[in-house]
Amino acid sequence: MRFTNIIGSPADSRQHQSSKPTHSPCPQGGKKGQRKQVIIRHIPHRAALPRRAWIVAEVGVSKARCACGQYCQASMPGVP
Repeated sequence: MRFTNIIGSPADSRQHQSSKPTHSPCPQGGKKGQRKQVIIRHIPHRAALPRRAWIVAEVGVSKARCACGQYCQASMPGVP
């Protein structure tokens, strides 16, 4: 199995976080929408270790039920 620089190597440290609520509010309208999909993101992270570290974040994407009708991601503390 090959690893790229974006994903990292097996020696890299990984921290898994998850935020995938089934219903999350729209940031503009405030009405709760239903989750449509889950996105997995690999985010580089600074650690005190002498090697690279990553945050593997599972984020839920939901469609708003208000008039804007846009898709929004669930927020996760500590992850941009």
